[in-house]
Amino acid sequence: MQLIRRTLTFAAPLLPALALGVVASRAQTPPASDRAGASNYVVQTLALGSLAKRHSALAVARAREPLVKAFAEREIAEQLAVASVLAVTRESTKTATLDPKHQDLLDRLAATPDGEEFDLTYIETQITIHNDLLAAQQTLSGDRDPSAEAITARLVEQVATSHIATLNLIQQLVASEHIQELEQMKDQPVPQVSGSK
Repeated sequence: MQLIRRTLTFAAPLLPALALGVVASRAQTPPASDRAGASNYVVQTLALGSLAKRHSALAVARAREPLVKAFAEREIAEQLAVASVLAVTRESTKTATLDPKHQDLLDRLAATPDGEEFDLTYIETQITIHNDLLAAQQTLSGDRDPSAEAITARLVEQVATSHIATLNLIQQLVASEHIQELEQMKDQPVPQVSGSK
């Protein structure tokens, strides 16, 4: 559990510092937005980041497990940092609507009752979002252009990969706690209803 907390706290402070380096490099290099694909990359990354942020805001308010809340808080901070870096691009002003798959994820999470079920649903949906975010990063992460878009893609690719691993660990911890609670309940005697014979 301590390892997970360290992993969760590691990435959050680094991303804003790395973002400053990206913004500085943006001033010295031609924009990647002049190349095909960069525009789509920015729009996809911002849309998925916004979705991750919206999901995480729900988790901050409703999650029961402290690890889930901590992850959600850091996710919001990281997505804000990524959005601030990509704000230097022309594409950052374009808005993307949620596709049906991602709208369904948001609706499903919002409809899930608070507590453990909510925690597990949040983790599950974040894994899906992070896999999609990872795929979006891989469209530019191999590009060695020193533009804001390409550098951000390389950084976010690493963060998304780390987050998927962290989310899988949190999912296992929350699920194992749930199994332990069920086993403890199974071993307890069933209360007798008074007045019945």
